[in-house]
Amino acid sequence: MTLIELLITIVILLALTLTIAPALGHMRGESNNDLSKANLMQLGQSRDQYALDNADRIFAYSWRAGESYKLPTGQVRNPNSDQEAAAFQNQEILM
Repeated sequence: MTLIELLITIVILLALTLTIAPALGHMRGESNNDLSKANLMQLGQSRDQYALDNADRIFAYSWRAGESYKLPTGQVRNPNSDQEAAAFQNQEILM
């Protein structure tokens, strides 16, 4: 094989790689979308099961920072941030 043939082969392989690379990236994006859809479906099914187990009520995060909340165990929680309030409410929901 001559040097020119080798160069032509490399150029062809490079062109094929550059053509296929965007398609592979698109496939990865589609795969992530499918995973997100499956996760959202599972979250919805979990919400529905929670409602069935709790007199048709669904969970919602309504606790806010700066207020006191009492857990079913009797513990009082005073969250400093809304994120901390949501974490405390999550504990209350799961008890």
